[in-house]
Amino acid sequence: MKSSCSLCPSGMRTQCPALNAPICGPCCGSKRNISIKCMADCRFNPFSPLNYNGWLRIDSALSQKMMKYLARFYDDIAFTKTIREMMYAEDSPHAYQMGGAAAACYLFFRKPLRDRRIVASVWQQEGWEGLDNDERSMMEFRLNAAPAIVEVQKVLDHQSIECRNLLQPERGAFIVLDRGMAKNISRFTRLWMWLTDYPYFSRPACDPLEVPENVLHSLMEKIFADTLQERNKRNGISRDEILSRNFGRYARFICDESRKARERLLNAMDFYECKAFYKIIGNREDVRRILDSKPDFQFDDAAKPDEGPGPGLSYGWLRCGESKTIEKKMNPSFHHDANDEIVGVLGHIFLGECDFIFRTMSRLKFSFAKEMIRKYWGNLLEFHRESVVDVAKIMAQRTKEGNPVITKQNPTLADHPLIPKEVEQKIMIEHYRSHYEKFLDDSIPALDGMTPRKSAKLAKMRPRLLELMKGHVHNIDTMRKNSGFPISIDWVLDELGLSELK
Repeated sequence: MKSSCSLCPSGMRTQCPALNAPICGPCCGSKRNISIKCMADCRFNPFSPLNYNGWLRIDSALSQKMMKYLARFYDDIAFTKTIREMMYAEDSPHAYQMGGAAAACYLFFRKPLRDRRIVASVWQQEGWEGLDNDERSMMEFRLNAAPAIVEVQKVLDHQSIECRNLLQPERGAFIVLDRGMAKNISRFTRLWMWLTDYPYFSRPACDPLEVPENVLHSLMEKIFADTLQERNKRNGISRDEILSRNFGRYARFICDESRKARERLLNAMDFYECKAFYKIIGNREDVRRILDSKPDFQFDDAAKPDEGPGPGLSYGWLRCGESKTIEKKMNPSFHHDANDEIVGVLGHIFLGECDFIFRTMSRLKFSFAKEMIRKYWGNLLEFHRESVVDVAKIMAQRTKEGNPVITKQNPTLADHPLIPKEVEQKIMIEHYRSHYEKFLDDSIPALDGMTPRKSAKLAKMRPRLLELMKGHVHNIDTMRKNSGFPISIDWVLDELGLSELK
């Protein structure tokens, strides 16, 4: 067996899997990924998923050298101007960070200089002066950096995500390495980003911007329309060039369309914080006796009775008993059967020494509840005043202004009193199980009024059903990550024959 390096007289250090021969450290360090096509499972290959930490170290050092080289061609004023063009919002640290990375990609790899060369090709022609072998390799790979709409298919482990580029569907699935994304992302999230492909994985070249489901179609249409228009003006222009130059414009389009969609949704919502205040004019025990005797009401000893001026009792007002009749006016998806383990909630009641207060988050429920209060306690309570806050309008305005929509510090938009975590988990799991059992046989507008179960049997409906269920999987994944509850609709996918989405 040869005891020296197969490429030089030096003593052999290790076996090279790419060469199937011994190699010394200096030869490995100066030739890997340049003259040697390194293997994915080589622990010395910085472009192996196994050596991701090594890749990050090279990336950090190279990024500084790239910015220093870029300064030869673009001063701070020109660079800042490009950042502003690439940003999706003003005065946002995240938008500025994303815009900065996108600007660097555009100026380095896409924007022509006066002699029609790009900055990266100038450096390449200089032999990547100032870079070591690994950095030169990384720059060669980065020449392919381009904007992409990345759809997350699966989270494989703590750093690996299986993805597709929706602008290159013919490419198929590929692996993206990013620990932050792998930790926080949900399946079928769509992301607008600059993407760089390396031999065995891809990487975001800038912070991604999520493309909401209700914006994706219009974004794709805009990109294809713009591409056609640009090619009519200049024959041979590539789509990557168009996307690169207009990266910020598309980012702003995503944000603007998302905001408009949220505003439309919120403006159409029955989302009001409603309170009705009554004075007890009869016997308080008679009031309580009705509360304790009707199936509509459930004493809530876990709730903090903080609605009234003094100590009191809290009750949940459920959609059962006579109160179930409100469901005739509600969306069928909110109905429940007699054998359901959980029931919907109308609101909450505070019973004080002299006060009776009802609270709900819907005008429909509010109007119904006031009629029921008159029916149950007509001679025991006297109406005092009411408060109705248009929460949806507040949220829509804050969305328009770019402010946070809801915070725990905002008492107006505070959640209902918390229930124990284990109880909440059981309720949530049961709720989604019940909801999706009904969903399978519900008439769905997005499926032309057909049920998911029937759509699954028709080949022509399968693409639409797939897109519909991607959205559901995404929402459930997001909820599971946010809540920590083991919620899954994989069984629904099995019922519909969509196991590829699992």
